[in-house]
Amino acid sequence: MFRFGILILIFLLISSIAFAQDIKFTSSVNKKEFDANEVINFKITIEGNFKTTPKIDLPKLEDDFDVVSQSTSENITWQKGEAKRLTVLQFGLLAKKEGILTIGPAKLKVGLKEYLTAPIEIKITGKIDHPQAEPEEIPQEGNQEQITL
Repeated sequence: MFRFGILILIFLLISSIAFAQDIKFTSSVNKKEFDANEVINFKITIEGNFKTTPKIDLPKLEDDFDVVSQSTSENITWQKGEAKRLTVLQFGLLAKKEGILTIGPAKLKVGLKEYLTAPIEIKITGKIDHPQAEPEEIPQEGNQEQITL
């Protein structure tokens, strides 16, 4: 019985190492220096053998940036009998202030293993002259608008 338990433990360890090597999790921006009114293309890429897209914890962006656009694309290919999934999240960001800003790491959890992207430092130059996005107001109960189309 003890040998059987050790064999299962070795199998699980080898499986988790092999699976972990199949994951690629990165983030990037289209360049490192931006004009204060230029849209920053921030991209997060996940590549691996997943049955479904894993949950991603995004970096906190709202302190330094307005998110002006976002998109998600997925591509699934078959290689040697296994499905390989590529997921790309893209965000258009506008800086709220000038100077050196940091986009923090994104986090991905697969099983017991966590993956982090590297933080990204960017330089914002010039004077900001775009309007700041106003936070969306959430209607309170009894104060809701009814919209008919």
